[in-house]
Amino acid sequence: MSADSCLPETRPQACHISLPKVYTAHISLFDNRLMIEKVIIRIHAWEAELKCFMSPETQAAKTMEVTDKATATRKRLVGMMNQHYQARFDEHSPAADPRSLSSQLRRMVESERQTHANIIAAWEMCTNDLVTYRVNLTDYKREAREA
Repeated sequence: MSADSCLPETRPQACHISLPKVYTAHISLFDNRLMIEKVIIRIHAWEAELKCFMSPETQAAKTMEVTDKATATRKRLVGMMNQHYQARFDEHSPAADPRSLSSQLRRMVESERQTHANIIAAWEMCTNDLVTYRVNLTDYKREAREA
């Protein structure tokens, strides 16, 4: 009995791809083609995704400011550092990736504001009344898990 005889004769209709820590996708195959209507989601570390989704504003890379009195060398150095910070942010942050879970959820919430009014209210409270938001944060997380 050969090793190939225990393999199924039909091709699988779906395959699951997992790459370490950054990317997980479920791709369905139909007639050896990718199905166009499937959504590919890039999943970053859970803490990064949650922080990106829970923050009221979309996150951006940190940058250093340059004063007008700075020398040309200092301006070039700060410019290079800002480029480095931006590249690292683009590579590792879910906010910079439009296919990340948190970015797709944020777009869904912002497009359906009536349906997700409690999330919009939490974002506004985080911006306008940070003390009340932090006091009620555990309740918000509990409600999110139950929903």
